[in-house]
Amino acid sequence: MNPSNDFVGRERELERLDRLLDLALTGQGQVCFLAGEAGSGKTALIREFTQRAQQKHPDLVVAGGECNDLDGQGDPYLPFREVLGQLTGDVETGLAQGSITPQTANRLRSLIAKTGQVLVDIAPDLINVVIPGSRVLAMAGKAVASRVGWLEKLDHLAKKKRPESTLGEPTLQPDRVFEEYTAFLRRVSEIHPLVITIDDLHWLDKASAGLLFHMGRRIADVRILLVGAYRQNVLAAIRDGERHPLDPIVREFMRYAGQVELELTPGSPAEARAFVDAMLDLEPNRLDEPFRQALFRHTEGHPLFIAELVQALRERGDLFQEEGGRWVARSTIDWDSLPHRVEGVVGERIARLEQSEQQLLKAASIEGDTFTAEVVARVLSEEPRQVVGALSGNLGREQGLVSGTGSRRVGQQRLSSYAFRHHLVQQYLYQSMDAAQRAYYHEDVAKALVEMYGEQAGDIVGQLAWHYREAEVADLAFKYSVMAGDRASSLSANADALTHYTSAHELLTLYEAGSDELIHLYGQRGRALELSGQPHQALENYTEMEDVGRRRPDPRLFLASLTAQSVLLAVPTVIQNPDKSRRLAEQALDLARDAGDRATEARLLWVLLMIQRFTGHPREAVAYGEESLARARELESREQLAYTLLDLSRAYLMLGEMEQATSALEEASHLWGELGNQPMLANALGGIAEQRFFAGEFDEAKGLAEESLQVSRRIGNLSGVSFGQVVLGLILFEQGNIDQAIAALRESVEAGEQAGNAFAITGIRAELAWALGCVGAFEEARSLAKQALDEAERSSPTNRDWSAALLARIHMLAGDPPSTWSSIPQTDLGVTDEQINHPTMFGGPAIALAAGERALLQGNSTQALESAEKLIAHLGKMRSRLHLADALQIRGKALQAQGKTEEARRALQEAREVAEAIGSRRVLWSICANLADLEATNADDSVNANLRKQSREAVEYLADHIVDPERRSAFQHLPTVEAVLAKASGDG
Repeated sequence: MNPSNDFVGRERELERLDRLLDLALTGQGQVCFLAGEAGSGKTALIREFTQRAQQKHPDLVVAGGECNDLDGQGDPYLPFREVLGQLTGDVETGLAQGSITPQTANRLRSLIAKTGQVLVDIAPDLINVVIPGSRVLAMAGKAVASRVGWLEKLDHLAKKKRPESTLGEPTLQPDRVFEEYTAFLRRVSEIHPLVITIDDLHWLDKASAGLLFHMGRRIADVRILLVGAYRQNVLAAIRDGERHPLDPIVREFMRYAGQVELELTPGSPAEARAFVDAMLDLEPNRLDEPFRQALFRHTEGHPLFIAELVQALRERGDLFQEEGGRWVARSTIDWDSLPHRVEGVVGERIARLEQSEQQLLKAASIEGDTFTAEVVARVLSEEPRQVVGALSGNLGREQGLVSGTGSRRVGQQRLSSYAFRHHLVQQYLYQSMDAAQRAYYHEDVAKALVEMYGEQAGDIVGQLAWHYREAEVADLAFKYSVMAGDRASSLSANADALTHYTSAHELLTLYEAGSDELIHLYGQRGRALELSGQPHQALENYTEMEDVGRRRPDPRLFLASLTAQSVLLAVPTVIQNPDKSRRLAEQALDLARDAGDRATEARLLWVLLMIQRFTGHPREAVAYGEESLARARELESREQLAYTLLDLSRAYLMLGEMEQATSALEEASHLWGELGNQPMLANALGGIAEQRFFAGEFDEAKGLAEESLQVSRRIGNLSGVSFGQVVLGLILFEQGNIDQAIAALRESVEAGEQAGNAFAITGIRAELAWALGCVGAFEEARSLAKQALDEAERSSPTNRDWSAALLARIHMLAGDPPSTWSSIPQTDLGVTDEQINHPTMFGGPAIALAAGERALLQGNSTQALESAEKLIAHLGKMRSRLHLADALQIRGKALQAQGKTEEARRALQEAREVAEAIGSRRVLWSICANLADLEATNADDSVNANLRKQSREAVEYLADHIVDPERRSAFQHLPTVEAVLAKASGDG
């Protein structure tokens, strides 16, 4: 009698899963998590549900993956790599494990001709990152008779070497992995509905957690049911001060999708008792009510406990088969002598094994739930055939403790894979050994794996790092932890890379690493922290690197630390500190020159270029930039050349040297394209789009911004998305497409926040606020602009004046009392050269316009005129037409206030011409209204009427492009807008 091999009960849970599948089949994608303690039947329920579902729905395709248990050192994307492998025909392992039925395997094999093409067309970047291209090619070659076009492309992709990462950047950004993987599943679900299962989610690696969250949010409108399973007690635990990576995902899914968790409990006493009966009645028996009641009391309906206890009773002879084959119980069973926990039952079963079999299983438990027979054999100095025989014989078929899951070859080595029947069995065996015994075994297992995998040991560096760490072999644990971090980084699994690098960092107390090892570790760990949005921790990492360099002493390590710190503090993040960055860069530059390190010298000169640019000193920035450029050309360092050109172009722009700026930008864009660095290519394209935008060439700027945005979205570059959207949003705003503009600006801020981009969370947030203020949404506008200013004062002084100017303009536009805006010092009367030459092209005009508008409201037409003239001169130098109409409008108002009517008319007419030429409805309507008021005394009424008509048409266009009724009404009830509409109606 072995009820563990059959499925009983759980009809309520199966019905719930069936309902979710029915919804998914109609195109309403669903997510469900099965939660329960160890042995509660989660895996069995998934298997039963998917088998029934495939019988009921002939076109349904099921693919699944499992997480591993490497003590937090997870293999990036492991369960999703298994899912993708199955969907592209790799089914042999699952078939051998029994996790895939022959029916499922046949369906998956038949898909390869379709899924292979989808992979090539929609998710090519996953090849050789998430799934080996050679494996997909092999599966496709078996299934596709003719050499179709996509197979040729797959062959090319499989052989293509992935580009090296650039200055610490992963070869593929995580969001790109998420996007392509999800797009692949969505497209496949159009061909066949999908059920995706992920078991043992309590061991989920951080990269997979990110993908799971992204995928769960993107399947709501497709034929996909995602089913996961995890242990609740593991999920609730706090590890190293952090929540389990799955916990916030489950909570978020519950927030927007309702109850997605299906808890597997024994249910009511009646349900639990019925479950006991169902398990016992899988085979003929004469087990009476007292036996059944006693079994129920002892196990409380726990599925694994029932199965193990029945097996124990059988082995003890308390259960036996009578002559007719029915199971019966002895009249007297000492229930008190039986273990009261499932672990106890497992322990009794293990104790009854031969000593050699116990030793074999203990050695096997070192690898985890799944293990390799040949590794066990090498550790125990046994013949592999003998070990395989024992595992497949008594321990497998007879005892049911392990099962074979297939075999494969690594080079010339055959590897036979087995799995423990349940995690509790593996844990019992593992914990039955003391720490010293386990340490020896871990070291032996690691050595065996290295020998067997040979040149392919890079595929298992995470396992090797874990084994050597548990064995307390510090040098090898350090080596493989760093290698595991590098591998995770190349897979864009940044969180997992950080875990491995941090593990290696912790080993520095036990291992004396060399200079090159430390430079690599601190550099990669720091970059992983930066990419994780942890700049403070990254700075601490580089500071520690500096301290180590001083203590050793190690000049190369010390120089590398100063360089890393100077770069981090130079760029616009929440810890930007130009003064400290300059001091560090200058100190490092002297050291690099003394050491003859020309490459580091070129990089530090680039850092000094950035610092001078961000602090508003374009001439000094150009000097440093041109020196960095000379070094980079001399060294033929195309990467550094491209970095320098990109920032140098912006410094040229600040000086009004347009030809040099354009030339540098175009060369940088060309280099980034050749180097295959998509994030920086997007940055360069965005820079060109920004230039065209300020020149008033909106259509060309829009096309470039969309191209930059497309690249950034494709690679998951959030900073690139943020910059592309701000340019696109402001173009739409100028043209009068209000709702689209605000949506784009909101996304720019949100993406920038996620990337930790100070530019987005300060100045761009203030630009969003200004756009909202222009259509009368003053409450939200004030709030957002105040947030921007507070953040700028806290963490980004460079953008303080810009944010303050836009907040003041909003207060003035809303008609707020002077006390609300006159106290903002950044818009004090007069505009300095430093302010108008703001490091961003956006900041200077905002500051000058705020000063001019403030002066007009205070009745100081002279000061208003000076601000306008200074801005007009600045825009002329920059060849910018974007804010020229605004500046000319202030000039016209100031001259009108001085009684210079004809000069005012000329200024407003010129402003109108500029606004018409660039297509800025945003400012055209108010200019025409001002000019109409000025022309009111003109004898030619037709001129006045045409101006009011033009103003009204622009206003109506803006209103028509505000969908929200409240926002549209707020805009239409602005006093200046009401006046335009009223006067135009009067003319009509």
